[in-house]
Amino acid sequence: MSRRYDRSMLPRACYALPALLAALACGRGGQQPDSDYDTRIAAPAYRMQHPVVRVDDAHHNRHSSRTGYAPFASLAEHDGYVVRRNADSFDHIDPHTRILVVVNASSASESQDVSAFSASEVASVRAWVVSGGSLLLVVDHFPYGGAASELAGALGATIGRGMVLDSAHCDSSAAMRDESQLVFSDRNGLLGVHPILRGRDAGERIHRVVTFTGSWVSGPAGATALLQLSADAIHVEPSVRVEQRGSDRLVHVDYAGPSAAGSHTQGTAFTLGRGRVVVMAEAAALTAQRNRDGTRFGMNLPGNDNRQFTLNILHWLSGVL
Repeated sequence: MSRRYDRSMLPRACYALPALLAALACGRGGQQPDSDYDTRIAAPAYRMQHPVVRVDDAHHNRHSSRTGYAPFASLAEHDGYVVRRNADSFDHIDPHTRILVVVNASSASESQDVSAFSASEVASVRAWVVSGGSLLLVVDHFPYGGAASELAGALGATIGRGMVLDSAHCDSSAAMRDESQLVFSDRNGLLGVHPILRGRDAGERIHRVVTFTGSWVSGPAGATALLQLSADAIHVEPSVRVEQRGSDRLVHVDYAGPSAAGSHTQGTAFTLGRGRVVVMAEAAALTAQRNRDGTRFGMNLPGNDNRQFTLNILHWLSGVL
């Protein structure tokens, strides 16, 4: 039987700007990239040619190749990709870019959850994908869903603004039970059927993926659910109020609801024109981080296939799969 939630069980937050992004995204006690995580690969996918992976750092991104996604970037480099930083608008995407990676972009608005991208940037990214580009769009809980919703919508996807909880399919092996730390596995039937999950051989097959406090995404018609949310999953919606208190501007976030989330996913893949898109509604799963107390979360957490899942996403987007 799934757990019933009432308002007293739902999270609440109040943060002072400009610390909002760090406070919301670092809810596990001050997350940092795991610099000790070994990203070396015995048999890189690319030895002769080296596709360019460009990681966005121009839209108030919580994670970039120099910060929280440094382990992701290092893993990609060891697999034979060239990783470059994007410091410009998306009005003109570098033609040498094979995969564009956008992680937790946000806006400069008070609540930081309005579109992080101009209308011309949204149109440019869509046109680039349709003409054959590959996009990895990654968002977390508030405020990142709202900041990416217009871009996702132009691609045919819809992203939630809040966070997803699932008492029946959370990671029971975690030191502290966290109903937002979700498990997708062969055993619970929440993994989809897609080349990303099959890999190139049996050694690359994905059996278990763990996510760490995300929202939800639904793809367009024909999209494949990589990480299907269960019938027990619920979504809690943020209610945001901005308060000026002296020289400080406070952003109050109440999570209310809940509503059923089982028709959505935390990861989806689809084609658009000649291009390919993967949208993940949780960011930590594709990198390696540590809390202030040293505990690991992400691909560095033992007992999951997140590392290979990350590589398989890159392989599909670049055409190896």
